[in-house]
Amino acid sequence: MNREKDIEQLVNQAIEGTELFIVEIKMTQNRISVFLDKMDGVTIEECVRVHKFLVSELREDTIFETHNFEVSSPGMDQPLRVLQQYKKRVGRELNVITADGTQHTGVLVGANDNGIALKEKVNKEEKEEHYSFDNIKQAKIIL
Repeated sequence: MNREKDIEQLVNQAIEGTELFIVEIKMTQNRISVFLDKMDGVTIEECVRVHKFLVSELREDTIFETHNFEVSSPGMDQPLRVLQQYKKRVGRELNVITADGTQHTGVLVGANDNGIALKEKVNKEEKEEHYSFDNIKQAKIIL
């Protein structure tokens, strides 16, 4: 049985019909963390509702004997992980590290299934660069 996939299916059931989307599900030896987001921000009430749903669905499972469980938003200081997060942050300044380790800073001007468009200043000129998701090692909002 794949615990992470089972939990992902339950989270998808819990958020069905809402604007919430899964950013990441992390499982460690003793913790399960579910990170959710939506275009206008996740509320504590939404996290509590999803948490209660998961607890009720897993109440007969022994997972709570070995794992702490949390549902939250990923936080502004965390790397962007899914397309919806990029779309939500269009217009914001990002720091992008590509697969080769090169760092790029600019304003996110677009995001689609293929990757992102970043308006960068190069030698005092603005230039729009495109980065595929396969080539992005990490992207963070500049706070």
